[in-house]
Amino acid sequence: MGFIPAKRIERKSRRTSCIDVIEASMKKTLSFWLAGFLMAFSCASYADALTSLGLQAKQFYVWYINKQVNQVFPLLDREIGRYVDAATIESLRRDYRRDQLPGGADYFLKAQDYDERDWLAHIKPGRPLTFSEAVVVPVSFGSRSEVTVLVFFTKRHDGWKIIKVDDMLPYSSPGN
Repeated sequence: MGFIPAKRIERKSRRTSCIDVIEASMKKTLSFWLAGFLMAFSCASYADALTSLGLQAKQFYVWYINKQVNQVFPLLDREIGRYVDAATIESLRRDYRRDQLPGGADYFLKAQDYDERDWLAHIKPGRPLTFSEAVVVPVSFGSRSEVTVLVFFTKRHDGWKIIKVDDMLPYSSPGN
């Protein structure tokens, strides 16, 4: 009588081990699919954020050019903080107070004279490019003589912010 329960226990353990193997396999498969789904969702979310940076750049430039049209210096307007990183704003304001703004042209537009109406009607953000901590969005202005700038964004606690703007012109030394 003691021998029969041992056989039954042995059979149960064989069945249990088969079930355990099947369950482990199912868990691995489920974990794989769940990880893949989460990665795809986060990648899609990141791609959406990158796509929205073109729209954000366009919104910034519509706001910025309209401020200038209305004779308001955008750098001194508090609302600039919605678009531009606080450290960048402070550096530019400090340079402005010293009359040392970089480049001899508008920092954000990289131009001195432009047709406000034409530029407002023709702000064209390009495809965002990702580099480590920064995302660069090329933005073109105008329909006649197009000007393109590179707008550098970085992620901050309160969203994506502009940290730098550069032009697409060849290098020229300060004396030229």
